[in-house]
This record gives sequence, structure tokens and C-alpha cells, in this order.
Amino acid sequence: MDNLDTGQQPAPGFNTPRELSYRKVLEIILCRWYWILYTTITTLILAGVILSYTAPIYSTEASVKFEEKRSEISEIMNVRNVYDRSDKLLSEQFVIRSREVLSHAISRLNYPISFYDEGIIKNTELYPIAPINIIIIAQDTVHPNTNTFKFIANSAHDFSLFYTRNDNIVQQSFRIGDTISVEKLKFKIKGFKYSRLKKETMNFHFNTTEELIDRVDTGLKMNENKNTNILTFNQIDENASFAKDILNTLLDEYVAYDMEQKTTSASQTISFIGRLQADMAAVVKLSGGNFEKFKISSRMLDIPGTTKKITEQLESLEKEKSKVRLEGLMILQLERDILDNKNTNAINLNLQGTADPLLIGLLNQFNTLLIKKQEQLITYKPSASSIQEINNHLGQLKSSIISNVNAQLKKNKQAIHFIDQQADHITGSFNRIPTAEREYVNLQSDFDVNQKVYSYLSEKKLEAQISKAAVTPGVVIVDRAMLSTAPLTPIPQKTFATAILMGIFSGVGLIFFVRFINPHIHDVESIVSMTKVPVIGVIRRLAINRQEDIQHQRKSNMDIQDAIFY
Repeated sequence: MDNLDTGQQPAPGFNTPRELSYRKVLEIILCRWYWILYTTITTLILAGVILSYTAPIYSTEASVKFEEKRSEISEIMNVRNVYDRSDKLLSEQFVIRSREVLSHAISRLNYPISFYDEGIIKNTELYPIAPINIIIIAQDTVHPNTNTFKFIANSAHDFSLFYTRNDNIVQQSFRIGDTISVEKLKFKIKGFKYSRLKKETMNFHFNTTEELIDRVDTGLKMNENKNTNILTFNQIDENASFAKDILNTLLDEYVAYDMEQKTTSASQTISFIGRLQADMAAVVKLSGGNFEKFKISSRMLDIPGTTKKITEQLESLEKEKSKVRLEGLMILQLERDILDNKNTNAINLNLQGTADPLLIGLLNQFNTLLIKKQEQLITYKPSASSIQEINNHLGQLKSSIISNVNAQLKKNKQAIHFIDQQADHITGSFNRIPTAEREYVNLQSDFDVNQKVYSYLSEKKLEAQISKAAVTPGVVIVDRAMLSTAPLTPIPQKTFATAILMGIFSGVGLIFFVRFINPHIHDVESIVSMTKVPVIGVIRRLAINRQEDIQHQRKSNMDIQDAIFY
């Protein structure tokens, strides 16, 4: 009975419960090792299926640097930069994602049709390969055709097309050069690579600007590098070549857009002066012809010094008057731009030397608020209170600019009136000049004034052209996008490694789950954990079977002896 004491040491051959648990866990796992093998094989098969159905995603990277450089010409000419930035990285991200930049980049890429190889499980985009030469004749851009056409080459000169019309699949056969009309879409197939397509099914789709914009914008990621003026771009797409080309095209288009915005002022000035020059050229030609005819008919080659002095004074006044008028026209152009502006576009008219510093300061404040509004629109809706507050401030600035412009126009008119008074005073002295000389002076004055005004306009146009040439881009492409051959996702090695781990853990978990729900008692630990009965020892099933065999043998021997006895 003493051996039943609970404080007694375990019987020989028994370990402590902690030591026994590790051994039993290993024994349990090894006795069902084939379960782990089956689950691992199953997860590997599932991983292969997932890889075959999942299209690989590629990512390419590029980076740009923002800087405001001044060229040597701009230093010499003291050109003012009219397109200053504020909070470059944040505001320029908004510009890059704008519809204008994205649509221009897509137009520059020129990708009207997508071609796909039809596979058993998934289709593969063939960009930049175009195995079928398709010419678009007419296309509705408002309601574009979204059909995906299936192309099957019947021979080197004819083919079949499958497409959907009113939820029904339509099959038609054509020859090369035939005009194909599907709803409002018309196109021709001029040729195809029959040696490649005779055993394959090709799909093609007519791209729209909206589809490509969504595709580019969804895959475009931009990251700011801390404490630098460098912005990193990532373009993610299922086609590695498309991701590379569209990202490089987008950056090129953004640089061109940046240059266009910075040279808007000079371009407007050049265009405006060009129109004035064209009108003035006709006037100079007419006045010169009249003056030449008068000299020939009257045989007058020169005039006295007094008349010449009066003529020079009139020429100087007319030149000054034309200069003031030109400034007034530029201010009127500014007023029209302000009134037509819907608080969306920056005002980039070159008013250097034609307006007081107050007006230029108001314009700079107006442009700065517009940039701030664009930044806020990235986060908030147009109806947000912060956006409304900026709009109110823009309205106040617009009113102040209009008031200043009106004051400038009034001042301009007063200057013209003063010049006219001086010219009338000088013209009064013509009464002392004979009629022929007076007409000679008038004709020569008109010709010289018009010619000098034309020369003045040429000088201003040349200055604007130099100003435009002096502008340098404020963004530099540091690294262009390269073709990525390794997919971002899925990665086969990582997928299969994850599948192996999941197979092992699921197999082990399944073994213990089945053991947990099994009602039978398999070992001493289960008795100890479920009851308080002390365990003295364990009788193995093998020993029991052996003892039963011995007893059975003894009984057989006894039966034999009894038979012999009788």
C-alpha cells in the first residue's frame, strides 16, 4: 500500500510530464507524417493554380528634381520668372495627375489599339507589338465602342471577326482592305502576320482616353524624399513595357507643360505684338507709297530745317503715343483674362515696365492663392469651408486687380490726351508753311511715325522672344524609367515557400485537431490530466497479447495430456 503514496517517484521508465510532452508531440506528428505530406502537396497545387490565374504586376521607377534655374541670357536680360512655385512637391503632384497632363501624355504615346494573345486561362497584352495593321476611319469619341474583337486568320487574305452586339455574339468574315462598320466605329485591316496568327486567336480592343487615363492614374504612385526636392515615381501595370513607356512619356509631357506654363507670358506678348505688327506693316506700306508718289509728282526732295524740326517733334510725340496705346492694350488684355478667369488658372501676362508694382503684387498674390487652392483640393471637396474661404479671398483680390486696372486705363487715357494736346500745339505752326511743304511734312511724318512704331514693335517682340528663350525648365528628369523583367507580384518563389509552410502547419494542425476530438485514451498523460487517480504502471498491449498466447498454449498442452491419459 505504501507504493500507492502520491508523493512517490514515478515508476522506472517514466519521465516528468514536461519531458514527456515534447516526446509525445514528436511521436504524434511522426505517426501521421503522411497527413503533412498530403496537405503540403495540396497547398503547392493550389499555389500553382493561383499563379497560373493571377496576372503578374510589374513596377518601374523614375525620379525628377525640382529647381528654379536662371540661364545666362536671363541674367543678362534680367528676365523675371512669372511662374514661381510654392510648396513644389505637393502642388506639382496635383499638376502631374491633372487631366490635361495625363491626356497629353496618352496622345503622345499614341496607343489607340490593344492586342491580346488569347490563352487557356488568361489573355496576355502584346504591347508594344501590333501583329495586325488596323487603320481607324471613324470613331465616336463621345460614346466609344467598347467591344473586344476576336480575330481568327482563315488564310493570308481573309479573316473572321467575333464581337458582341446587343448581347449576341456576331461572326463576320472579311478580306484585307474591307471597311468594317460596327455601330459608329469604322476601320480597315490592311494586313496581318499570317505565319504567326494562323494557329492562334488574337483579341484586340480600341482604347479610349478615359480608359487609359484611369489605367495610368490608378497605377501611378509618387513619393517625396524627405529633406530633398526630389520626387520619385512608380508606375504599376500588368505590362512592363507599357509601364516604362507611359511613365517616361508622362515625365516628358510634364517637362513640356512646365515650360509652356513658364513661357505663357512671353508667348502671349509675342502673339499680341505679332498681330499689331501685321496691321502696322500694311499701314507703313500705304503711307510709304503715298509719300513716294508725292515726292515724284511735286519734285520735292527735301524741306527746310524748321520744317524738319517740327516733323521730328511730331514723330517723337506719335511714337510716345503709340507706346502708351500699346501699354493700354496690354492692360485691357489683362482685364479680359481676369474677368474670364474662373479661379482656376494662373494669370501670366508680362506687365514688366507697363504697370505699377502694386498691380504686379496683386497678381502674385492671386497666383499664390490659386496654387494653395489646388493643394487643398487634393484633400478636400470644392464645397469645403477652407476652399470657400480661398475663393472669397480670390474674389477680393480680383476686385482689387480690376480696380487697379481701371485706374491704369484712366491714367493711360490721360497720357494720350496730353500727347494729343502737345501735337495739336505743334501742328498749329504749320499755318506758316506753304501748302506743298505742309502736305510734304504730313506725308513724311505719317511715314516716319508708322515706320518707327513698327520698329518699336519689332524691338518689343525681340525682347519677348529673348525672354522666352531665357526660360529654363523648373524640373529635371534625374532617372528615367527602365524595363522591369521581375514582377512585383506574384513572386513564384515566395508563393511556393508560403504554400509549403501553410501545408506543414495545416497538416500538423489537422493531426492535433483529429486527436483532440477522438474520445479514446491513448496515453498516461491523458489519464493524469483528466483524473486524480495515481498511476502505478502501464501494461503494454504487446505484453497482454503475449500472456494470452502463453495461457492459450498451456491450455492446449493440458488438453493434449488429457487425451493421452485417456
